[in-house]
Amino acid sequence: MRRGGRGFSMVEAVMAVVMTAIVIVGAMTTLGSVGRSRLVSLEQATARPLALELLAEIQNQPYGAPSLGGVAPSLAGDRSAFDEVGDYRGWTSMPPETKSGGAMGDLARWSREVELSWINADGTSALSETGLVRVTVRVKNNGRQVCSAMAVRARAWDESQPPFEMLNDDGSTIDVFDLDP
Repeated sequence: MRRGGRGFSMVEAVMAVVMTAIVIVGAMTTLGSVGRSRLVSLEQATARPLALELLAEIQNQPYGAPSLGGVAPSLAGDRSAFDEVGDYRGWTSMPPETKSGGAMGDLARWSREVELSWINADGTSALSETGLVRVTVRVKNNGRQVCSAMAVRARAWDESQPPFEMLNDDGSTIDVFDLDP
C-alpha cells in the first residue's frame, strides 16, 4: 500500500523487473536465432560450391564402373590420376583440395567425401553392376554435414552426351569454385 501516493510499492517494482527480464530474454532468443541462421547461410555458401564442383568433375569422367568391393584406387588427396567415375569411390579430403592436390584457401575444418553405389533404373539400390551409379558428394565442417549433392551417372551417357558443365544464362561456363588467388 502506498502512503501519501508517492513512489512504487515493492510489488510494482518486482513486476517491473520481471517484465523487463521477459523482454530481454525474448530479445536475446531472437538475436541468437538470427546469428544461427546467418552461420548456416554462410556455411551453405561455402559448402554448396564445394559439393557441386566435385560432382561436376566426377560427372565429366568416363563411366568406369566402380568396384564396390576391395580397395579403392586412392582414398585421399591428389586425384589428378583419376580417369573414370569408379576411381572416386571412397575418396575423401580434409581440407578440400583441387584435383591436383593443391589447397583451396582457408578451409582447414572442411572436408569432402564421395560415395558411389550401384542403382537400378527405378533408383533403388542394386547389388551388382547395372550401368547406373549414384554419386553422392558430402561436405562437412568440423565433422558435421553441411551439404550433399547427388547425381546419377549412366554408362550410356558416355556415348550420347557431351561433357557435363555448368553454364550461365549467356552460355559461358561457370567457374563453380575457385579459391586460388
